[in-house]
Amino acid sequence: MTHLNQSIQANDAPPIGPRRWIKRAGCDRFARLIVVVICVLCAMTASPARAEPPMTTRGAGAPASSGSHSVPSHAWLSLPSKDEWIIAHVPPRRQAMPPDGKVRGAADGTLRRAASLSVEPVAMAAFGEDVYVAADDVDENGKAARRVWTLRAVSTGVGDLWSYEPADGLRSLRSLPAEGRLVGMAASGAGLVAILAADSQAPRVRVLWLNRGEWQDLASPRDVDNWGARLRCIATRDGFTLIAPDDSGSARTWSASLRDSGEHAPSIAWSEGVLARDRSLPTCGIPVEFVSVCGRVISVAPAGAGVRVLSGVDAGSSTTLATIEGVQPDAAIAPLESQGRLVLAWTRAEGSPRRPGEPPLTGRVVEMIELSASTGRVLYNAPSRADGPVTPGDLGLLGLVLIVAMGVALVLVVRGGEEAEISLPPGMALADPGRRMAGSLIDGVIALVVASRLRGTPLLELASPSTFVSGELVWVLAIGIIAGAALGATFESLSGRSIGKALTGCRVIRATPTGEPARASLWQVMLRNAMKWALPPLSMLALVEPSRRSRIDLLTRTVVVVEYDPDADEPEPADDI
Repeated sequence: MTHLNQSIQANDAPPIGPRRWIKRAGCDRFARLIVVVICVLCAMTASPARAEPPMTTRGAGAPASSGSHSVPSHAWLSLPSKDEWIIAHVPPRRQAMPPDGKVRGAADGTLRRAASLSVEPVAMAAFGEDVYVAADDVDENGKAARRVWTLRAVSTGVGDLWSYEPADGLRSLRSLPAEGRLVGMAASGAGLVAILAADSQAPRVRVLWLNRGEWQDLASPRDVDNWGARLRCIATRDGFTLIAPDDSGSARTWSASLRDSGEHAPSIAWSEGVLARDRSLPTCGIPVEFVSVCGRVISVAPAGAGVRVLSGVDAGSSTTLATIEGVQPDAAIAPLESQGRLVLAWTRAEGSPRRPGEPPLTGRVVEMIELSASTGRVLYNAPSRADGPVTPGDLGLLGLVLIVAMGVALVLVVRGGEEAEISLPPGMALADPGRRMAGSLIDGVIALVVASRLRGTPLLELASPSTFVSGELVWVLAIGIIAGAALGATFESLSGRSIGKALTGCRVIRATPTGEPARASLWQVMLRNAMKWALPPLSMLALVEPSRRSRIDLLTRTVVVVEYDPDADEPEPADDI
């Protein structure tokens, strides 16, 4: 005590009495208590280590049944819009389909709006052309409700266009119980099932089956209740699988095989398993989602801001497939089973980072990535295409081609060619317009037949609207133009006659001022046929030209003639056909 007092006096501080010391000690304790409370509050409100909220799959794909890989599958995504949630349809992609082997389906990146919701979907399931959507809502009395809807994609028969039933939006089904967490839903030939994990003191996992508009309980695994908070649900070909990641980097699985029992509840068989025994799944609280495609489990985990790592997972280990950058937290993912693809999509609004060379955004853009589920190779990475089979770009290109063709034809018509005086060989006369038109029609039909055989499209289908909407008619016409020009040039260079000219008695020769018979050269017939098939209006001008020679005849210095007997009393007139 003496030493303590000496120290205080040395600092010229007044001595502390017993009451003052007790009061000061109490203040220190109070200050420490405040500091402790502040630290606890900061720890409770501090954000987790990751930079983004967990990513949910928010998508569904129709799983293919065993042995039916050739059946095209659909995928569905839920994407946020300004004041609603969009149910988007990912139609089957282009691929050769039996029995004729023709290519059908939508182009990569195609995404079409099917319906909308005012509440956020919490689970989706798909089977065939049907999709099922569940969302937490409130009923008319203000009580919590878990609503379920369905929608069907219907082929219009016109190209790869689809309509949606009901046309006025989603059709309501029986609501699910609102208690607990909706782990997920799965659809199969046995019907629609939903998995609920109760959050009460006595945890319980329920498997519910929709039977004639009512939800009915099915058997669940015996030890799955303790994992309800961690369960994920993925649809499989035979039913569904529940996955529960643990803290060691592995995951337990319960696979359910459903068998349709007609009007009775489907028989359900459970089998337990494990994923990633080598403990290669992310840990430390990193949220992991799972999706199944072609019988393979794919894990999706965040790896920093805007980065998602996709890995193939089996019982032994996990293998990284792809690392995708620039993915938004609200991204949705769904499988395209029949083509072994994964589809990722998210929305970008005004002010979001832009791609190199991209103009400023004036609204919302849906970004899409499609990649192979087996190799991880990116097959499409660009804004989604929400247009039909015949895109505005295709129509614009077609319009540009027509404008250029019309301009070239107009220039050639105005300038024309040199109408020099020519002499025809003995026994030959200028072919009349009717005969020339009949020969051209015959050549055109032959070219269409060749093109339709090369494309595998029946000739009678060319007149249907579907061939135009799907773009098939454009391909057939383009191939027909090339085939007609090639066949015409070949036959005219060899014999001076195409097939149509031979059937109508016409021939192409070189125009000479002396009247000596001369076969048209190769460059003349090639140029002649190229202009004739690419610019048909120039050939049709021969119908109204008094000289019976079209602009193509004048430009290529050729003549279309018919033969007659010079020994007859008078030349046989070229009757119109």
